[in-house]
Amino acid sequence: MSKRKVWTMAIIASAAIAAIAWAASLQSGAGLKVAVVDVQTVFDKYLGTAAAQAKLEEEIRKLEEEGKKKSEELRVLQEKYDKQRIFIDDKRKEQEMLQQIERKRQEIQQFIEEGRARLEAKRRELSEPIIKEIDAMIQEIAAREGIDLIFEKSALLYFKPELEITNAVIKALNEKYLKEHPQEKEGQGSK
Repeated sequence: MSKRKVWTMAIIASAAIAAIAWAASLQSGAGLKVAVVDVQTVFDKYLGTAAAQAKLEEEIRKLEEEGKKKSEELRVLQEKYDKQRIFIDDKRKEQEMLQQIERKRQEIQQFIEEGRARLEAKRRELSEPIIKEIDAMIQEIAAREGIDLIFEKSALLYFKPELEITNAVIKALNEKYLKEHPQEKEGQGSK
């Protein structure tokens, strides 16, 4: 999609949002309370995200260890073939060795593809509950503060800084997380 189309869509979306907000404020007869949140920043600074990232990194470490083992097996097969190749009189035996090396290469390739799929599934499994938690906390704060509309920061061209609730959402999420995971408090220090 071209930059022009993206900007056009962003301007149209901003105008539509502004029109909805203006119409809603006219209907209610009172001022519309609006806020802005940077969901990506909330996701990045939420302690639950760090815990999920640690789990994902553990899965990556396991896959890397298994991959190194498979690569070492291939290296040994290749080395064995390279040393014996000159002395092999039987073409069939040489062919079997080459086929064994090729099977190992295919096994490694399949392992890599399955590993990527496994990591992607694990990433989704870990991030989806976090996204739901963030959404629930944003809604909770909106209800508590009487906020009528909350916009994603990245979709806006301008807003008054006092409308942003990103830090409040992060603080509330992290406090809730530490209550639910008291063992994590020691590791947080001054964060």
